[in-house]
Amino acid sequence: MAVWQVDTYRIYMYASRGKSAIIRLEESGGPKRAHLYFREPEKDNVISGNFYSLSYPFEAFPAMMEMLREEKPIYVHARDVINIYVGTHAEPVGEEET
Repeated sequence: MAVWQVDTYRIYMYASRGKSAIIRLEESGGPKRAHLYFREPEKDNVISGNFYSLSYPFEAFPAMMEMLREEKPIYVHARDVINIYVGTHAEPVGEEET
């Protein structure tokens, strides 16, 4: 399974495409990147070399933004084109947020 740490992200909200947004994730110190598409209808996920294109329903956008703002570090985990997710690794229970 490929796992890489997210270092930076960029957000793009489109005015002319209805409910549509993209979050671009970039690897810490490396060439990997992912585009997280939030739109209806969803499309298939794609892995092409170091580029990941992931599709989410638009309603998932606020939850993804909260995770990116509140949690560190964030990782992209990719087993195959169907089993790809963005999340944290193990964190201690009761960790205080600062």
